[in-house]
Amino acid sequence: MRFVNNLLIPVLVLAMTGLALAQGGTLKGKVTDESGEPIPFAEITLEGTIMGTAADDNGEYVLENIPPGDYTVAAQSVGYQRATAQVSIGAGETVTQDFTLPVDVLSMSQMVVTATRVGRPMKEATLSMAVVSEVKIREMQPQSVAEILRTVPGIHAEEGGGEVAVNSFVRGLPSPGQFRYQTLQEDGMPVRALPGGYISAQDVFFRQDLNIKTLEIAKGGASTLFGINAPGGIINYISKTGGEVLRSTLQFTYGDKDYLRADFNSNGPLGRNYRFNLGGFYRFDRGPRVSGLPTQGLQLKGNVTRLLTDGYIRLYFKYIDDRVQFLLPFAHNSQTLEPAIDPDGTHNSAEAADFVIPTPGGLFESTMDRGVMTKGGLAMVEYSDALGNGWSVENKLRWMDYDHEFNIFIPFVAAFADAFAEQYKNDPADQAIYSFANHPATPFNAEAVMPQGLWWRSRPTRELANQTILKKEIESGNSYHTLSLGAYLSRTEALDKQIRTTGLFEMADQPRMVDLMIVHANGDTTQVTRHGILEVSNNYFNRRFAANIIAIFGGDEIKFGDKVRLDVGARFERQTATVRVENTKNYILGPTLAEQKAKFGDGTFVRRNVDFNDFGVAAGLNIALSDQLNAYVSGSRGFAFPTLGVFAGDVRIDEQGNFVQPEPEENEEFLQGEAGLRLASSEVSGSLSGFYVQINNRLQSDIKIINGQAVQVTDAVGESRTIGVEVTAAVAPKSVPGLRLEGSLTVQDHEAVEFKVGDLDLSGNDIKRIPQLMANVTGLYQRRGFDLMVNWLYLGKRFADDANLFELDAFGVVTASAGYTFSVSGGRNLRIGVNVYNLLDSEGLTEGDPRLATGVDPTQFPFLNARPVLPRRVKFNATFEF
Repeated sequence: MRFVNNLLIPVLVLAMTGLALAQGGTLKGKVTDESGEPIPFAEITLEGTIMGTAADDNGEYVLENIPPGDYTVAAQSVGYQRATAQVSIGAGETVTQDFTLPVDVLSMSQMVVTATRVGRPMKEATLSMAVVSEVKIREMQPQSVAEILRTVPGIHAEEGGGEVAVNSFVRGLPSPGQFRYQTLQEDGMPVRALPGGYISAQDVFFRQDLNIKTLEIAKGGASTLFGINAPGGIINYISKTGGEVLRSTLQFTYGDKDYLRADFNSNGPLGRNYRFNLGGFYRFDRGPRVSGLPTQGLQLKGNVTRLLTDGYIRLYFKYIDDRVQFLLPFAHNSQTLEPAIDPDGTHNSAEAADFVIPTPGGLFESTMDRGVMTKGGLAMVEYSDALGNGWSVENKLRWMDYDHEFNIFIPFVAAFADAFAEQYKNDPADQAIYSFANHPATPFNAEAVMPQGLWWRSRPTRELANQTILKKEIESGNSYHTLSLGAYLSRTEALDKQIRTTGLFEMADQPRMVDLMIVHANGDTTQVTRHGILEVSNNYFNRRFAANIIAIFGGDEIKFGDKVRLDVGARFERQTATVRVENTKNYILGPTLAEQKAKFGDGTFVRRNVDFNDFGVAAGLNIALSDQLNAYVSGSRGFAFPTLGVFAGDVRIDEQGNFVQPEPEENEEFLQGEAGLRLASSEVSGSLSGFYVQINNRLQSDIKIINGQAVQVTDAVGESRTIGVEVTAAVAPKSVPGLRLEGSLTVQDHEAVEFKVGDLDLSGNDIKRIPQLMANVTGLYQRRGFDLMVNWLYLGKRFADDANLFELDAFGVVTASAGYTFSVSGGRNLRIGVNVYNLLDSEGLTEGDPRLATGVDPTQFPFLNARPVLPRRVKFNATFEF
């Protein structure tokens, strides 16, 4: 807790330095929708000042101590169009100004700040954008980032693994998942500068909670100018920062499989010039698939803001201590694709939490019970200020330091018990004797057995990052320019230390560990396993990564009158890195076969330095065809560097002294174009866009067997392209107040135009794991305290592998929630609700077995591994707002 204490001390100091309120006039009023219903907690601001407040639960607001003068007062709330009014306020005078806000059904009027240097309504953006409100996030009650992202057209996100390490694919880009071509941001800064590879996915350092104000998603186009490794898009979670009114929320959730969670958030003023936001959660969960290894942990997050005359200084802080169980594919019948175990089950096993193995340095005790463990935090200081004469500056300085492990169960292909034992026999007369390693007195009755990786992976990460942006606003004739010039710098240090143990298990839900002994025809015996361990260490890694990134970027966002916007920009980025890898050798650590050829480090290291640089350019145009209809077009050239893990998989040096794994001659190049229309009105809104994405110099990592070992090798495999259409629509009929219907449709044709893996020519194949058809429909009703939400997601057919040998069937998932809000004395609210994920308990496979080598048909085996959608889950919650 020392990290938390060090952050809370300056927070308390800031709180004690608030200034006394000045005297002046008062502005009051009420904010309602077009049916006369109050809009709780609407934001009221005086434009051009730092003054503002929020309405109460009845939509009423009061803003006091306003200096005399003329003002433009603005009222806004998520899901409604922004409204303004002119007011004159005298000393000691009270002025009443009411607002009626029309519905903004697709948040087209929502001010967005992602992938732009100037906040603007979403309908005026020059690239594809989506906004997910706090209200929608709370209605969905997502366990992972994926459950929200999959509601965004053009994005396919898999949540089958649980809360973290989400696989997110955007517009048919051929990635291994885990945000490979997208940047996950928190308050405008990358959650981590380096992409995945051998240092875990970005979202292991992020948790959703009540601190979130909104989520903004930018796809393609100018994204490459605004994020690290972001040619596909930016996913930016924006935190609450507090306003003039103190608001607090407590939420308690109980679900099946012993899901228990408590959330809180409080935000508001700390004196005249100070604001705060503080929140967090504690959660315990035995699901969503019960393995005996629960998910449990907490997060504390907040910020304190010091308002300046024309800007602010803000301190952010976050502390996480969390353990999440990660779920991988499990065995299915290869011919019928029916689950070979309980369809709500898992191969994760509590028995594997207790194993001990010998190493050259002594005994090593398993930590599989920790799952995906993240412990540590971050601090960030943000400074934004107007310097005068149209100049302004923004700076964000962030430090993060996390202890992190990603312990993972890796199911390999199961086999019938007799067939599996054949590989250890010398003679047909040899006999295989199976027993349960931790239950030797229990008769062995398993029909099939399964090797399963028990991989311990320690990946502590720390990073220092800074971004500075200088802006100049210039008015020239009928045009208004916002010029920007900025720099991003970061230093990331990460360790990846792994012991890849393999256990032998029965093929079952929550399987037991299995021992195998061979009794030979001559009476001799061979002990294959060691207390359920099939291989003590078939691979070992000790790798350290250190990377420096520097980016210089600039642009001009031009507004011609009130109708036309033109954005142009460029970015140059350079990454230098050192990869340090320990060499390995085989050790004999005991008499069993499991202890033969155990691979561990030998104390010698290979050091490799890599250096990449590239540039991106983008241009976009938005034209207001009418007050309700906008057209936009954009084009960009982006890039992505190889992940550093590319240079840590195979560190051998050939006879000429060169690394076997070459440094790619060129970075991946992304050429993208998009054009579309946006319609925004109080009853009907929608968008229609067509897009084209092409990747040149495409890199792909695949498993290859080298000297009997599975090694990940990265090769240039050619080119891919995607052509697609995205449609969104929403209706909020005035004839049925409180009803809103939303829908989206993505149709895309993706193809590996040129794709060669070794001797395999896969050109013309579909991109694996990405559907060509995706649809999403949501119905919402909120009226007189009652609320209802029903969401249906449909994913079309897609191939699980590059060779297009295994096709996954289409499926749909329904999520629903309902609640009723009671008004409590003193302007407080209590909502009692229920949320059901996968209401119909639908079955569908989200992925096959990504660890099979390219070109291997999984249906040739009796069993194949595939990961299904998570089973139905019911949660009840009580939310108290005051």
